[in-house]
Amino acid sequence: MIRKITNKLFSGRPIQYKLAGAIILTSIISLFFACATFLITNFIVTKKNFRWEINAIFELTAKNVVAPIYFLDSDSAKDVLDALKIVKDVHSAAIYLANNERFSTYIRENEAHKINSLQYIFPKKPPQKKEIKENGKLKLTKKIFFKNELLGFLYLEIEEKRYNHQLILYGVISVITSICSIWIAYLLSFYLKNILLIPIINLLGSVKRISTEKDYAVRAEKYDDDEIGELISGFNDMIEKIADRDKALEQHRENLENQVIERTLDITNANILLKKLNRELLAAKKEADLASAAKNIFLASMSHELRTPLNGIIGYTQILKKESRNFNKEDTDRIEIINKCGEHLLFMIDDILDLSKIEAGKLEIHENSFHLEEFINTTAVMAKSNMEEKNIKISVNFSSSLPKALKGDTKRIRQVLLNLLSNAIKFTPEGTISLNVYKINKKIRFEVSDTGIGILDHELHKIFDAFSQVGKVSLKSEGTGLGLAISSKLVKLMGGVLNVESTPGNGSRFWFDLTLEKGKSKYGEYTEIKSSKYQNIKTYIRKDKEKKPVNILIADDVLENITFLKTILEHTGFDVDQASDGKKAHEKSMKNNYDLILMDIVMPEMDGLEAARLIKKDLG
Repeated sequence: MIRKITNKLFSGRPIQYKLAGAIILTSIISLFFACATFLITNFIVTKKNFRWEINAIFELTAKNVVAPIYFLDSDSAKDVLDALKIVKDVHSAAIYLANNERFSTYIRENEAHKINSLQYIFPKKPPQKKEIKENGKLKLTKKIFFKNELLGFLYLEIEEKRYNHQLILYGVISVITSICSIWIAYLLSFYLKNILLIPIINLLGSVKRISTEKDYAVRAEKYDDDEIGELISGFNDMIEKIADRDKALEQHRENLENQVIERTLDITNANILLKKLNRELLAAKKEADLASAAKNIFLASMSHELRTPLNGIIGYTQILKKESRNFNKEDTDRIEIINKCGEHLLFMIDDILDLSKIEAGKLEIHENSFHLEEFINTTAVMAKSNMEEKNIKISVNFSSSLPKALKGDTKRIRQVLLNLLSNAIKFTPEGTISLNVYKINKKIRFEVSDTGIGILDHELHKIFDAFSQVGKVSLKSEGTGLGLAISSKLVKLMGGVLNVESTPGNGSRFWFDLTLEKGKSKYGEYTEIKSSKYQNIKTYIRKDKEKKPVNILIADDVLENITFLKTILEHTGFDVDQASDGKKAHEKSMKNNYDLILMDIVMPEMDGLEAARLIKKDLG
């Protein structure tokens, strides 16, 4: 606080002003505390002496009125009270008998002629309180006893004018003394500042001369051997060193000029080379960007071109498998081989595309709310379909502390879990595979463990490398070597780390921890009512009174895809309509109230994304 005040007062002021101000301010503060101490001390002492005098007079008067009250001698009582006139502070006094009757009174002579009625001055009966302050007067009351018998009361009114006048007098003396002291300090500051500031002013003149004329031969005059004298000596030494340094710099400058010319020529040549390299790098970057764009277009095109026939192959083989009662065993086995080959190719395409997207930084995480128990159970059921005839059991375990719904990318979490479960199934000839979900350190842990053949210690470090496979040679041919590599990268994108521990002969354990927020447990508007003859396909109806089947539009430029989807959906009770491109899908959606639209992205006339935007815009 003091620093802020002094900075505000002295900031930017001349040193003469600061020195005088410092002396005066110091004097004011010192005088303030001295006067405050003087006033407080005198206040306490004066008050104490005043009360001592009053109490002494009061007690003496109380003793002297005992006899007059006891003998009811009003004249003697009057004489005792009249004796109080020697005490100028006593304004008035009264004696009351025990029955509160006023027995005798006294009022100071110079006040008596102002009062017409004594009844107005004195109370009708003595106050109950021993001491009352009122209207600048101190009113005292004391009970008069004789041999433990209450005879009456003594009432006294004391004026505090003398006491207050003394305090005012002390205050006036303090103020006058302070003003005189500050004035003396002010005059003294002008005298002292000339003595103290002459060396500093001369030093300032030398500094200005050196700064304007650049004459480093100037030296400041030294007046004394005090701190200011040491400052002047230090200044003179500094100027001498600066002069010596300037001479050395002048000599060095001549050498630098030649070096600068040489370096400038080198820098010019380097800049020319750097510009050339930049042009080459920009051209290379442009070529790389074009190659990357071409790669993405190629991958997207190849994905579409490969998936289209594969979807038809896998879809129709699944339908044929469900109708296997019409085929002999040899035909059924051939259909199974076709289905496995198609699924194997589809998995390879998915793995290669996912790895390409991750490395290009194009793969994104999309979060949505999902029912945890249903999600895990469905994932386990999907993994069981790959177990075939192996003597393996899959157990699913939940922690009771888990919320019912979570928020996360279900597609990527399920992809990782299916990769881990498929890997466990592949390396577990028989035994148990466990899928465990529980909370640890405010995170959700997903864990897959098995009782399979395990992984050797020297192979653990490379199981997450792309196209790397470990274990028996007979098992390596069953995969691409991308599943664990992709799973590790997906978990990292979701903010976790995929961990593994394994004991050869006793099995392996994979786990990852994710920070997932609590989701909304909300289901859609359709309810499952029955299973069709196709085992993995369910049919749904609306929750309304009419119980109408769901109406679906399929938009695709490939007739095989439409035929396949239409066959499946119509077998399960859906009403199916079709469109060969996005434009027709948009036109039909405006005429019909479809519950669901299945639409391809790449189509002629209008692609699926543009059609979806138009449908969403028109339907609101």
